Amino acid sequence: MVRHVEAKNYFCFFALLEMILADMNISNIDQSEIADYFEIIFPEGYEQSTKKCRYDNDPWKLGAQINTNEVNNFFAENKVQCVCTYTPVNQVCELTFDQVLKGFLNSDDYIITTFSYGVLYDEIKNNEIGHVGLILELLPSYNVQMYDPGPRGCGFKAIDSYALYRAMRYKQGGFYLFKRIDAI
Repeated sequence: MVRHVEAKNYFCFFALLEMILADMNISNIDQSEIADYFEIIFPEGYEQSTKKCRYDNDPWKLGAQINTNEVNNFFAENKVQCVCTYTPVNQVCELTFDQVLKGFLNSDDYIITTFSYGVLYDEIKNNEIGHVGLILELLPSYNVQMYDPGPRGCGFKAIDSYALYRAMRYKQGGFYLFKRIDAI
């Protein structure tokens, strides 16, 4: 990755998109500009806004509201030579999770995973909070190298793959898979 980006609160997905774009030599757009293309839900009373924001106090709903059609429309509008697909974790068996990850890493250029922050980092009070990470590689001993955009705890992490699977299942998360069009 060319640039490591620390996310603003509730902008974690957009920070990773900024990193992906920078890696593709597109550095004229940042997480705040990216966020304006997508719906984002902030807690009521939060003092930040985007073009498509709304407010709610349900922790299950907070953050980026992403669908692949919107991501691909964003790419088309900004002439980004990339396509995004999504695979929900409920289509992956825990016994084959590492093999599925390995397959994604072999066939896709970038992988963003969505999961429960509290479950992954063992913070029960934050179990309902969704978060994302950029999967970089599968390490020995069933670990995953991931970039966490923060803002809290931003940086590279070696995560137990079963813990990641559990956190993804808890939040009904999945994998946003990005492939450069010139690589298709």
